[in-house]
Amino acid sequence: MKYRIQQIPAGLIEETRAQLQFIQAETDTQVPNLNAEQAEYWVAAEAEGKQIGAAWAWNLDSGDKPAEMYVYLQPEYRNCGIGTDLVRTMTDALALTGYKEITATVRRDNYAVLVFGKVGFKPVREVDLVYTLRLDLAQVGQIEM
Repeated sequence: MKYRIQQIPAGLIEETRAQLQFIQAETDTQVPNLNAEQAEYWVAAEAEGKQIGAAWAWNLDSGDKPAEMYVYLQPEYRNCGIGTDLVRTMTDALALTGYKEITATVRRDNYAVLVFGKVGFKPVREVDLVYTLRLDLAQVGQIEM
């Protein structure tokens, strides 16, 4: 299957967020409504001429808190490596920019737990069936597949 992953420029984030409203309809994952003070970074996956998923991170300006990341991929495109590529593209970009760690909060039964795990995220806490996962960005590029 052919697909591409690309960075979404800041000026197009609102449009991308609107295109991905199916996320809210299909899952309990919320597309974040962020304000201007919360720096954010998005990468999106496209196949067959449409947006099929995205990974996004925010809290990028906070010096004392790690960036937080989410990923979503439409179900029919899962188990093809696209989700892993989305997460890896995001973590590579953040590592190159100098971020030290990134976290993800995800329900234990969500497919994203496996995707994050393939890239090297480790559970650091579980509360009410929700994992907090963490990746030390110094590891990026050193994870064995």
